[in-house]
Amino acid sequence: MDCYLENNEITVLIPAHNEEEIISKTLESVYSQVLKPGEVIIICDNCTDNTISKIEEFKNKTKEDVKIFETTNNNRKKAGALNQTLKKLKINKYVLIMDADTLIDRYILESGLHIFRKDKNIAAVDIGSTISIEN
Repeated sequence: MDCYLENNEITVLIPAHNEEEIISKTLESVYSQVLKPGEVIIICDNCTDNTISKIEEFKNKTKEDVKIFETTNNNRKKAGALNQTLKKLKINKYVLIMDADTLIDRYILESGLHIFRKDKNIAAVDIGSTISIEN
């Protein structure tokens, strides 16, 4: 049996534009993390398909508290969607931004958090690399 931990310091942001085909699998990969995030927000950016209903189906089936943020009048694609979200919502100390068509390894959050806590000069972590800041 797997041991799952939760970390309320982690927010996962997932910008999505018409991702009805993959969004459930993406959410499954997020919620299968060894270290569960404290918050998951799907940013539905001008979706015209069934992305939102697929998220609702996932929520009903799994009882996970996925938040949905819908952009308004966004014409700046992914960056605009993220900016709208970051301006309007309070997020946690650590943020994972991932594409809606990405499936992540179950140790990604745990590994990323370990890197941040190990070196306070780390400003960002990418799979396979880190970005340091100078004091």
